[in-house]
Amino acid sequence: MSKLIVLITNSDFDLGQIASRVKKDITYIDCDTGEWDPELTKCENLLAIIELHPSREKTANNAITDDDKQHNNICFTKVLKECHNYQTVTGVHGISPDKVLAISQFPNVPVTHYSTGRQQFQFITSWFKKLILENSNSEKIKQDFLALFELFNKSPIDKLFIRKRYLLHLFLPLDIDMQALKATENQEGYLNNMRTDLDEPYKSGKYKDGKIDEHYRQKLYDLWFLLKPSEENKERASPEGIKLTPINNPHDDLLKLAGLGNGISEESPIYKFLESLDERKTKAINYLLEPFESSDLKECDGKEINSFHDWYCALASCLRGVEASK
Repeated sequence: MSKLIVLITNSDFDLGQIASRVKKDITYIDCDTGEWDPELTKCENLLAIIELHPSREKTANNAITDDDKQHNNICFTKVLKECHNYQTVTGVHGISPDKVLAISQFPNVPVTHYSTGRQQFQFITSWFKKLILENSNSEKIKQDFLALFELFNKSPIDKLFIRKRYLLHLFLPLDIDMQALKATENQEGYLNNMRTDLDEPYKSGKYKDGKIDEHYRQKLYDLWFLLKPSEENKERASPEGIKLTPINNPHDDLLKLAGLGNGISEESPIYKFLESLDERKTKAINYLLEPFESSDLKECDGKEINSFHDWYCALASCLRGVEASK
């Protein structure tokens, strides 16, 4: 079967310089002959290069912009469509692939995070020189292509890791807020500041007709969808959440933690806690600091749960357990 490597790489490094010089959205190279812009149907070993930063916008820490990511997704989809008969692997240079691509949308394509600073990938630098020089050794180009293909095929990034990181990042700001609320002397003032931040969407007119902002519960809805991808949970989940592949066979502790064990999900301790934050219900500070103390969620994954921080740590532990059991 014909083989395809898709590289998404910075124009300042190695193979990314090819994309920068050619100034095309996608640069194709036949790695049997070294020919650029070949007829795709005649290639056995094909390289496609997509430039990482096409927008050239300067952002903090040289971060990928939304326009960059959208461009990468469009180009990647186009490559897969044009080369649907190829066995495909993908390498993303120097940055976590989920920041560059919506990789959960491409579950059948191995995606690897690579760097030419790592020993197994250092040969890419010399390979780059062969690809841009005239009269280069086409047999060596093919050998290096096949070696890189096998590396990418054997060491793809774990897509469960992407889901775990997404979920933990969802709840991280609230975890920080609740720890800060516990530590500060002016707890009422800190809580009012949290509520003021949530009031901004109301002032901007984002929420109208008395609609209640589900800012905190929205995070839980994404977790529900990834654990139980029913149509109801899908409708509640965010656009980002439904792009991720649900977790297969989540264990009982994880379901219990998310409020998806026995009983009504909206009556679960975590839902009630997040609901109280969203709806600005009058709740004592002590409840917010230890919302699970008097609930039936006393322990999960071997850990006692009283505070939201306890819940968050248990969630992280459960997700690591799912990852380890793969």
